[in-house]
Amino acid sequence: MRYKFCQAGDCMSTGLYYCKNCYEQLKLSIPKPEKLICNSREGCDQNPSLHFCEDCHSRSLEELKKVQDNVNDKEETISRLKKKIELFEWRIQLSSKQDSERERQISSLKKQNQARKSQVELQLKEAEEQEAQLKALLKENEQKEARLQTLQQQSEESNHRIQLLLKEKYEADGKIGFLRKWQLEWGEKSASPSEIVLTAADGGALRANRSVLVGKSEVFRSMLTSDMISGTIGHIDLEDMNTPALIAFIRFLHIAELSPEELNVHAQSLFMAAHIYGVDLLKSICEDFLLKSISPENVFSYLEVGHRCNSKAIQDVSFQIISSQVPQLKLNEYWMALIKKYPEMSVNLSDYLLQKLQA
Repeated sequence: MRYKFCQAGDCMSTGLYYCKNCYEQLKLSIPKPEKLICNSREGCDQNPSLHFCEDCHSRSLEELKKVQDNVNDKEETISRLKKKIELFEWRIQLSSKQDSERERQISSLKKQNQARKSQVELQLKEAEEQEAQLKALLKENEQKEARLQTLQQQSEESNHRIQLLLKEKYEADGKIGFLRKWQLEWGEKSASPSEIVLTAADGGALRANRSVLVGKSEVFRSMLTSDMISGTIGHIDLEDMNTPALIAFIRFLHIAELSPEELNVHAQSLFMAAHIYGVDLLKSICEDFLLKSISPENVFSYLEVGHRCNSKAIQDVSFQIISSQVPQLKLNEYWMALIKKYPEMSVNLSDYLLQKLQA
């Protein structure tokens, strides 16, 4: 409340218009003033009213309206804040419900995880047991495989021995069959001499039983049963063998055996003689030996023998070794001598290389 000093003059008392003493004095002694000063503010000299002049009253109303508007704004602000608070409270309640639901879900998930964990532990335990069983089975299988490999190895060794025995039997049967070939009946030519003189390339001569030669070789049979031989002792020249090779050849015709030394030294000569005179058993034995002993050092001589005796096996092995030396063949004097002597050999090598590329 704003205090106003007494309007009487020098009186310092406060009141609405005049203090009580001044008012009594004014009623008694002081005439009533024509004008009263507006109580709204100092210096207002408008027409007085009981409390305020019209202008001050209007201003008071405007200020009151402003205050009221301000109050209304604040009330609206308070209302909005209340609504926000209610919204926050609702959100808090909703969050609480959601938190409760999440806690419930988390609790449920924990229980499920615990159950799954127990299930996984059980499965792991079962897996460990299965793994142990599997390891035992694997170990057992390894032992079985080891035994199987041992048995397979023993079986392969047995098969190898069987093959060797069959080969030996085949060779023995061949030798027996070869030795059983014996021409005893001559018919009208029974008066022919019983021995033939075989002469080697170096001049060495050996006597051989005519019946043995006829029984072991179709070529000798054809020669000796014709009119080529006359007199009591016939002569046949063997130009592809020297005397030691001829001895080994005649010995084989009689007993169907060759010593390792004879094979090692005379294999090529015996192979050619067996091919020329049709002694198949001897040719087979010599061919096997040549195939095992062929090497880059002797390949050209072996190739020539294989070519002359129509041995495809020896030619193929020789071409296989020579194929690694194709770029240098033109500089090899042995090869140049061979193709000069046997022109078709170059074509055979080309055919072999072509077949190898196509394969």
